[in-house]
Amino acid sequence: MTTEIDRRVILITGCSSGIGAHCARALRDDGWRVIAGARKPADVAALQADGFEALPLDYADPLSIAAFFDHAMELTGGRCDALFN
Repeated sequence: MTTEIDRRVILITGCSSGIGAHCARALRDDGWRVIAGARKPADVAALQADGFEALPLDYADPLSIAAFFDHAMELTGGRCDALFN
């Protein structure tokens, strides 16, 4: 049995649609702990409603990138096994 501490963590950008959304769902279904990033607040809320740990992320804004990463590291206790962007 895999515990929360044993789950691999992946940070994924662009999870609101397309390949990012598809991979986030597939990896979550495969047992990964997915920290999902999306630019629009409505997309973040939709991801959260779908059970994701979703955070705002605008990859064109360095401050947003730093805030996303810092928050993700707080959530995971500093664990990041993979990045998909």
